Amino acid sequence: MNGHGATVAVALLFRGPRGYLRTVGHLSAKGMHWPETPAGLSAIAIRQTPVANLRSRRITLEGPNASEVWDPEHKNDDSDGAAQDIGADQKLIIKMALLGPEAKPGELNVLQVEAMGLKGPIKTPIALLEMGKTAQIILDLSFPDPPVTFTLVKGSGPVHIVGHNLLGTYLYIKN
Repeated sequence: MNGHGATVAVALLFRGPRGYLRTVGHLSAKGMHWPETPAGLSAIAIRQTPVANLRSRRITLEGPNASEVWDPEHKNDDSDGAAQDIGADQKLIIKMALLGPEAKPGELNVLQVEAMGLKGPIKTPIALLEMGKTAQIILDLSFPDPPVTFTLVKGSGPVHIVGHNLLGTYLYIKN
């Protein structure tokens, strides 16, 4: 519990013979809800994600080749160079991309994302928007590792990207 009576989502990481297994439960003023712990596994880490730390995020790309980078590890640096969210686990969740009312009719707008994959950076288009045809698209994208770069590779927008920045912190780690 965070002392304010809010519900806190908690992820519990187990180590088993085949690797890691993650389960999710939650704590609230009414008590704790947790799925059963799988037999023979030992907990190695607990991570909390307070509901209050779900920050709305909106990015607007306007103009040819407009670009925006999500990188909280560098954006949150204060004047002495120390990151403010040390120990925080940040995740970007994108829910929607839509054209602004000023978008040119008939102009195709292609939104591309670049994020880190297992073997390096990956670039892929995530939305093709055109005023009068497809002015918005519902997305369900999750980016656990910064940096993430959004680029308007075709068209002049404006394209609005809506989502959340989820911030979690580690409570306990057992060796």
